[in-house]
Amino acid sequence: MTQPSRRTSLIFLASIIVLPILCVMTLALACQSPIPQILFVMPGYIRSILAGQSSVQSQFSPNSAYEAYVIESPSIDPPNQSLYIDRSDGIHFVAIAHLDEDADSIREIRWSPDSRIVVFSTWMNLFIVRLPDYQTLKIPLATEYVRYHKGKQSTFGGGIPSRRVTTIEFPQLGVVTYRLENDARIYQIDMNPF
Repeated sequence: MTQPSRRTSLIFLASIIVLPILCVMTLALACQSPIPQILFVMPGYIRSILAGQSSVQSQFSPNSAYEAYVIESPSIDPPNQSLYIDRSDGIHFVAIAHLDEDADSIREIRWSPDSRIVVFSTWMNLFIVRLPDYQTLKIPLATEYVRYHKGKQSTFGGGIPSRRVTTIEFPQLGVVTYRLENDARIYQIDMNPF
């Protein structure tokens, strides 16, 4: 079997992107529908590419010095999210993590009362960030990915959340505690600098 030429690959790629747009535009012209209604009948991946990035969730720290937020980027197979912390003075922002595309997404953002710690709780991970130095701890909550049928036709499985965070608390300065679903234990993380 021969490899498809570069030109054939480009034509195929263009047809995936351009053909649905042309079909929708033709339908819109035939029905004389306004442009905003066209966006609702477009395939989701084209709509997300045209719309660009959007903020999914945002929360300011209690002292209003920082903003923790999640950005959704265009993707053929969403979600495609990234976690950020921005100083409210607008001087700079820090990218905390890029979540696994099509697998992980944000559940909750929690700030400590003193604004020194922010916790990003996702379906697959718990990210604990200490401020102002942005020291970050990632705690996996999902099972490991497994590779099946090693070789050219590999498939991957797993990554299914096996534990869900039910509570996040800040019992003292620099300390985070959390509980997992169906688990009576309290997990404690000390984020104080040594």
